[in-house]
Amino acid sequence: MPEEPYFKNETIRHQLNDIELSYVLGGGLDFALGRSKLAEDQRFYCGLKANKFTTTIPASYFNNTGIPVPSDIIYALEAYNYVFSVSVSYLF
Repeated sequence: MPEEPYFKNETIRHQLNDIELSYVLGGGLDFALGRSKLAEDQRFYCGLKANKFTTTIPASYFNNTGIPVPSDIIYALEAYNYVFSVSVSYLF
């Protein structure tokens, strides 16, 4: 019997309009090209506040798979936001 994937649609709207403190590490390089310049910058942003995310897979989902699951499976994650950005500019 083919196994069906478990999909759960959740809203994250309550997480979107929030201010988050973070620290930033970065740097850049400039290369002279005659009268112009090629600039490269990189930044790494790391959030200081964990985003708590909890999802539950009901035990009834496993009924048709033949795997005995006595109770719901609950995943409680604490994830941090990380962003790495690179930009390249041509200055003339």
